Amino acid sequence: MKMTTKAVTLIALLCSLLPWSASSHTQLPGVQQQQSLLIQDGNIHTGDGEVLKAYDLLIEGGMITALEPQIPAPKGAKVINANGQSIYPTLIALDTTLGLLEIDAVRASDDIAEVGSINPNVTGYVAFNADSELNTTTRSNGIGYAQVVPQRGLLSGGSSLMQLDGWDNLDALVIDRVGIHLRWPTIKIRDQARSSQSPEEQREKYQEKLAQLQTAFDQARRYFKSFRVDQVQAVDQRWQAMTQILNGAQPLFIHADDARDIAQAIAFAQREKVRMVLVGGAEADQVAVQLLRFNIPVIYTHSVGQPFKEDASYDSAYGGPARLQSLGIKYAIAYHNEGNWDVRNLPFAAGQAVAYGLTPEQALQAVTLSAAEILGVDDKLGSLRPGKQASLIIAPGDILDYSGHPITTMLIDGREVDLNNRQTQLYNKYKQRPATH
Repeated sequence: MKMTTKAVTLIALLCSLLPWSASSHTQLPGVQQQQSLLIQDGNIHTGDGEVLKAYDLLIEGGMITALEPQIPAPKGAKVINANGQSIYPTLIALDTTLGLLEIDAVRASDDIAEVGSINPNVTGYVAFNADSELNTTTRSNGIGYAQVVPQRGLLSGGSSLMQLDGWDNLDALVIDRVGIHLRWPTIKIRDQARSSQSPEEQREKYQEKLAQLQTAFDQARRYFKSFRVDQVQAVDQRWQAMTQILNGAQPLFIHADDARDIAQAIAFAQREKVRMVLVGGAEADQVAVQLLRFNIPVIYTHSVGQPFKEDASYDSAYGGPARLQSLGIKYAIAYHNEGNWDVRNLPFAAGQAVAYGLTPEQALQAVTLSAAEILGVDDKLGSLRPGKQASLIIAPGDILDYSGHPITTMLIDGREVDLNNRQTQLYNKYKQRPATH
């Protein structure tokens, strides 16, 4: 059978990717800790605002058991001398598509969205690819955990918390459903010179989306009431997934940037009596009163973005975290541009916030402990304290600065992670290229 040009091109592309994809398969996930591990003489950035200089850290059974200036090495313990290097909690990347999208041009590697607008039953971890090349490059910049989020539609689905050093999606799974994600319809009306629809048609479409959203919640609430009194005749997976939102066990992540959209989203969340987390938040500081009143945290995604509006100052996006900090709003910093390959730049997005008003420890907390608090795992992750999981990184300098790299060591639950990746392989290869004339 004669093949089309498109089919030939696709096959050629897939074949060209085989060597690329093979490199991650040679890396094995870290082995469970078998002996005590003592890290000596490190400058420990705890993640909750404190810096402990020339401290030791003891890890046993994958947990931090001691944090002191000098800790005697237990019998048979492995000892790592940090020699004054910096020790940080592993960073947590929020609002990503890591493991869901590998290559934009290859449809088979794209699992970021489901068909349709109302998909609360979709869950991120189901499609997570633990062998993704993007996982290895991301963790080489200190990111050990990622919130994997389905995209598009109104109710996109439930996000999952994954650790980036697992054999498969189940081995990498930390939390299967953190909460459901709602993409709030925008009320920004464009004139016909910039849109194929008239202003009236745009308003009508906006109202249709709001009505569709309200109908979905009304149906879910009726299902929830029947479910509570054991009167559900048949399980509906869409509304079953929303029961944890309606009973307050999980938050509703609402994605919005414009102040008017955020205000409407807050009003909707209060009317539906759901626990809200704002994602995006370009103009979150403009609705600070409502955010503070209802204790709504913000996942801020614009630390390295352009101004949200044409008349905003050049640093309006960069200074967002500092404004939230000064207003007393709980927030975390995320890096969501493409949401997959560039998530590795998360520490530098936090570093950008330092240049525009945050202290280094405030910025670090925004990508560690604050992120863990929003996800509900701050009792285990996000800071370096006895009783928490031993997930940490060691770097020769400031993790929020390019000059502080490369990271020398990463541990996830006390397991040492292989930091090799495709980019370091290419770097080492071309360092050896002979000079040409």
